Amino acid sequence: MFNITIHPQWQRCGFGRRLLHVLIEQLTRRGVVTLWLEVRASNAAAIALYDDLGFNQVTSQRQWPPGRDCHGAAAGLASARRHLARRENH
Repeated sequence: MFNITIHPQWQRCGFGRRLLHVLIEQLTRRGVVTLWLEVRASNAAAIALYDDLGFNQVTSQRQWPPGRDCHGAAAGLASARRHLARRENH
């Protein structure tokens, strides 16, 4: 998967979290144990979501893609599933 985007009208409504939940569940069923992602350093909302789901920043790239700084993050899917379950139970 290359991009996950939510139309601005529907941002902050839980759709990104739900999409990631389904993705994590599907990948777990297929035996994937780690999920890597990249996010623009300026995308505070996405960074907060990934942080909340247990992703940890593991890299930082300046000017990649050109003109944009980004962070690389990874999470063990078992950890991400636990974070999602805790959020859904509250």
